[in-house]
Amino acid sequence: MAGKRLRRLLERLTCSPARGVLVGLAVTAVLQSSSATTVMVVGLVDAGLLRLREAIGVILGANIGTTVTAQLVALDLDYVVIPAGAVGLVLLEAGRQEGARNLGRLLVGLGLIFGGLGIMSRNLVGLSQNAFFLSLLTNLGRRPPAAIAAAALVTGVMQSSSAVTGMIIALADAGLLQLPEAVALVLGSNIGTTATALLAGLAAGVNGRRAALVHLLFNVLGVTVLMPFLPQFVRLVAFTSPDLARQIANAHTLFNLMSVALFLPWVGVLEHLAIALLPGF
Repeated sequence: MAGKRLRRLLERLTCSPARGVLVGLAVTAVLQSSSATTVMVVGLVDAGLLRLREAIGVILGANIGTTVTAQLVALDLDYVVIPAGAVGLVLLEAGRQEGARNLGRLLVGLGLIFGGLGIMSRNLVGLSQNAFFLSLLTNLGRRPPAAIAAAALVTGVMQSSSAVTGMIIALADAGLLQLPEAVALVLGSNIGTTATALLAGLAAGVNGRRAALVHLLFNVLGVTVLMPFLPQFVRLVAFTSPDLARQIANAHTLFNLMSVALFLPWVGVLEHLAIALLPGF
């Protein structure tokens, strides 16, 4: 519904990294996909419409914006799934204007997402009796680096940290994950989501590839810095809500907020690092 407007917004309002963070947050909150935002950024940098330093701010903001989806998933929205889908179908079939049909697609899509997650949560309960699956989750819980790597791989294949975070929340709702394992998986999903921008960068010039590389560097460095303090971070997240699903969503949001706060003053360093790793020829 807003793709062209958002692209123009990215071009016009990113004159500084701090403003870029706000624009990236807003655009991603609307698109519900940091991958979509970062792919747009790679294209804009490659076309010379954004400088790399400005693009870094947008990429940082996109990481915060994508956490909106997890916050929505953590809500108990089962009661709106069927009405939203029904209204969406009516607009999709009977809408005369493209805007109404796009809104219909949006509502149908949201209905399917939350309905599907509800079905998944209910049916995952059966896995609580599966010895192999329980052993796998237990081993991942004992080895946070392995959980991070596994989640990064799954997210890279699925091309969506939001989808993987939704799955993590569904597993937790089914009693198959505790908070420490869930947090490690969420951290891994943040790394895996960079795969989309990296793939887009393959078809771009050197500046576009540098923007994609910054997305990877930001997420990997953020997880690396947090790892020694992971137990303390888990305890902090546990204080944010008594509800496990909300705690997982909050972990996703807090991690990205903390990472942006840490790296925003060092945007220039990220830029120089990306240039050093991918020098122009």
